[in-house]
Amino acid sequence: MFLKYSKRSKQFCVNGEESIFNSKVILVRAKRVLKSMWVERGRRTGEKTKMEKVDLAFTMAYTSGMNNVVPEFPKNPSPFAIRGRIRSFKYAFAGVWTMLKTQHNAWIHAMATAAIAVLGAFFGLSDWEWCCLVLAVMAVWTAEALNTALELLADVASPEFHPLVKQAKDVAAGAVLIAAIGSAVIGGLVLGPYVLRFLREALF
Repeated sequence: MFLKYSKRSKQFCVNGEESIFNSKVILVRAKRVLKSMWVERGRRTGEKTKMEKVDLAFTMAYTSGMNNVVPEFPKNPSPFAIRGRIRSFKYAFAGVWTMLKTQHNAWIHAMATAAIAVLGAFFGLSDWEWCCLVLAVMAVWTAEALNTALELLADVASPEFHPLVKQAKDVAAGAVLIAAIGSAVIGGLVLGPYVLRFLREALF
């Protein structure tokens, strides 16, 4: 089996029906050809070709199941557009809604957030106290969102059980636990004196 590249069709042709992406040997050869092509292209155009981009483009083509197609460089980012920014907010809110629908811990975070907001408004906290509580709450929500995203990606990458995937999920869950403990400490330091004073006045 041999590898031949056609500049006209921009495709790799192999001797047989087997795709080049089904053989490790052909993969290595194809990668070398791609690197030499893009290095030569950089010499002609004056652009600097980074091998990281070559590896990224080739990996994207391989993992997407493309057959006999030469991967291209990642395109330049599109110009700034208000409609695109609005669409990005839509995707972000969709991600938050997915987290709230699928993660039971997110429900606990939501109830804790509501309780902190009610207590803070009831006791009339100062500005710096509100800042401390908001930062603590946002730290927990951010950790939970990252944990959810990692779990979803891990489930796609490894549908079957894998010990390393389990360890990755455990570490991400541990990050949420650390953020929650830190937030609880901050909440106790800020709201604790107000709650104790209120109970002392109510009981005695």
